[in-house]
Amino acid sequence: VVDAAPPEIDLLSPLPDVRGGITIDGATQTAFSGDTNAFGPEVVLNGSMLAGGSGIVISGDNGGVRGMVVNGFPGAGLVLSRLPFDPTPSGNQFLNNYIGTDPTGSFAIPNSTGISIGGFGTPGAEARDNRVENNVISGNTSLAFSSCDIKGTQIINNKIGTDRAGTSAIPNGGGLVMF
Repeated sequence: VVDAAPPEIDLLSPLPDVRGGITIDGATQTAFSGDTNAFGPEVVLNGSMLAGGSGIVISGDNGGVRGMVVNGFPGAGLVLSRLPFDPTPSGNQFLNNYIGTDPTGSFAIPNSTGISIGGFGTPGAEARDNRVENNVISGNTSLAFSSCDIKGTQIINNKIGTDRAGTSAIPNGGGLVMF
């Protein structure tokens, strides 16, 4: 039995920004059609046909993205942004995603930046208590992870600059920048 390729969404225009309280969950695809990708996430979001823009942009609290492959975007793959809705995006989660690779987690299909998280820039107005866990963040042309004005954000057990197994290099153009 040969598994079918995971469903791929090729964007022709940028997605609208997502307000808080919404989780985009690619893992639910398995329940619908079975395991289409034995190597990882079941749904691919590709931005290679866009002239500009980022993948999924969340501006709000208590949302997130899990179980997705996000690749090919001219901007960042996943973004928590203070604009336009919420100056302190907090309580969001990016879990079990492949950001900047193919669905097998073995080859680069780069975004510019992997993940970007930004708060407002003053004490008490930081992006707070977000969680970035169990992602593959590799192959991006610029940074793996960029953040500013974050507080209490946990970055846990991610594979950065490697394949899904952590055994082969798929370098990003840069590492982590936090200020």
